[in-house]
Amino acid sequence: MNQLATEPQRKKFFALAKDLGYEANIAKDRAKIKYNLESFTQITSEQISPIIDTMQNKLNTTPHKHQFACTKCHTHLELVFIPED
Repeated sequence: MNQLATEPQRKKFFALAKDLGYEANIAKDRAKIKYNLESFTQITSEQISPIIDTMQNKLNTTPHKHQFACTKCHTHLELVFIPED
């Protein structure tokens, strides 16, 4: 059985999501959809790690962080930070 995501991983997930302009519930819902979870508390370390990496890379390589806060584009932005399989 996979280990559940640690508290530091969850905190980093939400901090990065905030830095990218996502509301916590939207970020959480996208992760739940991606991994077919009933609750975000079920996410494992193995599942959350690539999401954190993707968000960190996006934050590090995007010159204009404000573009991720555009509320008119939330659907598009959600797909950017958690790529669909």
